[in-house]
This record gives sequence, structure tokens and C-alpha cells, in this order.
Amino acid sequence: IRASARDALDGAQALGTRSAFRGEHWPGGAPQVTTTYIQPIAYRLCMIAQGRWDLLVALKQTHEWDVAAGELIAREAGAAVTDASGAPVVYNKPQPTVQGMFAAAEALHPQLLARRDRTG
Repeated sequence: IRASARDALDGAQALGTRSAFRGEHWPGGAPQVTTTYIQPIAYRLCMIAQGRWDLLVALKQTHEWDVAAGELIAREAGAAVTDASGAPVVYNKPQPTVQGMFAAAEALHPQLLARRDRTG
């Protein structure tokens, strides 16, 4: 398995809800992507690892146990994976939740973060 090698954000194939790509979530401009929604999030992370989709955006809080294995698989396949703020996912916290998640081809991940940046 190998994550996507795509390097252009606009036009990418994204896993996530359409509402996750509404303009209010993207001060730097909403990415123009084609979205598909699949449950559960661990399966979506594995689809990123497979390279079938270019990126995953999940803005809602989720539990650590729902993403841990999928995150490892996606990272080992070459995807960049963080919480929705761009911070590394930290596990075994007193409150075992992750504040959203981004998983993407290495070249796309910084582009996602730049679009989420409140300073534009």
C-alpha cells in the first residue's frame, strides 16, 4: 500500500462530509475537491493508505480508539496524519479524544493546513 502522490489540493479526491468543506471552516479558502463519505473513520484512514483517495478531513471530535490503528496504517503508507489543527495525534490522554483529523498525501497536508490557518 502507498498513499497518494498527488501534489495539487484543488481537484483532489477527498474523504469527508460535504459540510466539512464549507467555507466557514476554511479561512484561507475552501479546497475545491470531490468528496465521498464512508464510515467508519478507521476505514477511511485505510483508504488513504491505499492511495485510493488523496485526503481525509474530519472536523468532529472522535475517540482515540476509533483512529489509532487507521492512523498507524496511513502513516506507514506515507500519508501525513494530524489532528485538525495540524498537531500530531497524542494517545492515552485523560480525555481520550482527538479533535478532528487530517490525513493526506505528504504534499497536500501543508496545503490543507494553510487553508485552515486563521490568518489566511
